[in-house]
This record gives sequence, structure tokens and C-alpha cells, in this order.
Amino acid sequence: MDKFLTIRLNEEFFALKLKEIREVLPYSSPSPVPNMPAYISGLIHLRGFFLPVIDMKKILFLPEENKKRKKKIVVVSFLKRVVGISIDDAEDIITVEDNQIIPPPNLISNINSNYFSGGFYLYDKVILILDLKKIFTDINLIKELTKERAS
Repeated sequence: MDKFLTIRLNEEFFALKLKEIREVLPYSSPSPVPNMPAYISGLIHLRGFFLPVIDMKKILFLPEENKKRKKKIVVVSFLKRVVGISIDDAEDIITVEDNQIIPPPNLISNINSNYFSGGFYLYDKVILILDLKKIFTDINLIKELTKERAS
């Protein structure tokens, strides 16, 4: 049994493991950082520290919709690093039994299916579970943030 935060990117729903989440913040426009990959929106100031903000839509090849929405930033912790992920909305905290989680599909158009650790069906919707460790390892985020820290 695991707890998840369901999130929305455009009209699609995803889930993040609750144990990886530190907090959800109102959206604050990140300050751009030169020479960073396009998926790093920039930095925000959070209680005396600079927090890199990742644009998950760019990583998942989702279009940026022109609708004016109140975005949020989910602060997550992985491999002793803390980053923010911009999302359109945080929906619900839910508990999902292990037997309800289905393995991810082998092929998802334009997206590395390794980015998902599985999925479940909720409220007539398929919710894919984002595997942050695999995503951040694949896009070399760890390397980029280490480079940023060394500068």
C-alpha cells in the first residue's frame, strides 16, 4: 500500500509518491539561469535557499497550454537533493493498494516508458505514477545540479 499525490499537467493526470514530496507551493515564476537545459525553468528563492524548478511538461513532451491556470510547484526530495517541479494542479492525496497498481505500458508515444513505475485506475481515469529517480537520472539532472553547485 502506497500513498500518492495526484497531479495534473494540462488535462492529463499523474501521481507522485507522497514520501518523495516535501511540500506544495503556490507558483512563483522562476528566474532563468543561463546555460541550463530547457527543462530547467530556473530558480526560486525558498527560505534562504535557491530551488531549481523543473518543467515536467518539457520532460514528458506535453504541450504548454495557453490557458491561464494557477500553477503550483511540488518540492521533492531525491538522492539528498531538493528540486521543485512545476505542475498545473495538485489534486488529491490517495492510498492505493499494491494489487491496484498495474505495470506501465511498454510503449507510450514520445515518452520513455521507464519514466513510469506503474499506473492505476481512479475516477474513470488512468493515472500513471511518475518515477522521479528514473526521470532525473535519464535527463542527467543529478549531473546538472552537481555542476550548478560546483559553480
